[in-house]
Amino acid sequence: MKDRDMYEKEIQFITDYNLNKINNLGSSFTIEKLVNLELHPAIIKYISGELDYLIYKDRKILLENSSFDYSGEKLSGYFNSIAEELKKSKKLSFEEVKKFVEKAVAFNVNYIIHPVPVLINLIFRNNEAPKNAAEIKAYLNYIYYYDYLRDILNSYFVKKKLLSFNRKDFELTIKKINNELLLQKEEVIIADAVDSIADFYNDGAVNKSSVPVNLIETYLKGENLDEYNTSLNKVYKNSKKKVDINELKTVLISISVSSNLKKEKPLEPGKPKDKTFEMASGKNKADQKSVLDEEIIEGQDEIEEMKTGEETSEGNETDELVEEVSTARKTRFRKDIFSFLSKKEIEKIIGTIFNEDREDFTSTMEKLEECNNYDQASEILKAVFFTYRINPYNKEAVALTDAVSDYFHQVN
Repeated sequence: MKDRDMYEKEIQFITDYNLNKINNLGSSFTIEKLVNLELHPAIIKYISGELDYLIYKDRKILLENSSFDYSGEKLSGYFNSIAEELKKSKKLSFEEVKKFVEKAVAFNVNYIIHPVPVLINLIFRNNEAPKNAAEIKAYLNYIYYYDYLRDILNSYFVKKKLLSFNRKDFELTIKKINNELLLQKEEVIIADAVDSIADFYNDGAVNKSSVPVNLIETYLKGENLDEYNTSLNKVYKNSKKKVDINELKTVLISISVSSNLKKEKPLEPGKPKDKTFEMASGKNKADQKSVLDEEIIEGQDEIEEMKTGEETSEGNETDELVEEVSTARKTRFRKDIFSFLSKKEIEKIIGTIFNEDREDFTSTMEKLEECNNYDQASEILKAVFFTYRINPYNKEAVALTDAVSDYFHQVN
């Protein structure tokens, strides 16, 4: 990537730190072993995405050369289950994983600073040729940070029934989504960026609670938020200096408040000013991500109120793009999670995962169905697996995870 030289030191340190964890695994091993070694989750996600893409290419060959029609929602679900099984059993060589880790670190180091251009480059490289929607979805599986971009795109693909995207159209679409989200939830998006940058750049570091100001400035510049940088330069003379995350957020809050006082956005009469950025201080990434999705969802209804001037057809299209997530997540699902599990699977899940605690099983299922999206639900699943000391690749754990995934991805 073009910015690799700029972040060479960080890339090398994070790469070496994670590669040291796998030195004693032997010549070949499964992805489950990597999870158990606690490689950074963004790296695990990238490796999983690489395997998803390899499986996608194999499936494409099958579809193009078979006498049978493998299309359709039901068969797609089966293919997804097959993909999960293939990933679990795939033996990876040390050299393969070494290359995956190197690519994952280089990608994430750049992606969290320049999310939109790096995502476009991941999918299209230097190629202008159209990409199949299924292939784009496979690439979106590489994403760990800013995954609300993936959620909106996937929802948009489903509703519009898009079969392909050329680079220019995809670039226009993702920029519209990003710009509109920044317009209505600027403070929340910036807070998530601060946490994401600190989370990955501090992997392996002793002090994980601070971040160099210049990294945040680079991110803000890429998002055309130069007014923040002007103010940051007045506060921090040395932009390479590491600053406490909470302190930095406090400074950013003050900049945002000051900026909003100068350019008030029209709000519904009697509606209080948006204070969503206040929640950012002192929260870890997991806590903020529950809040982040909810704030973005709640903000969709304010789009029209916050817009001024004459609406254009382009503006209407942007509204439609950003409202995809709101529509998908607020609509009552047609089936409950139990519909995606057999009675036999339910009994095994209760016994194996919940240690025969039916009350906890029932309450957990209720909590899962109350989630707005799969990412929120997956956090609950992770907590359950951690509490009961269950390997997430356990057969029953996979069955439950697949059921929850199917529940949130069903088409109404």
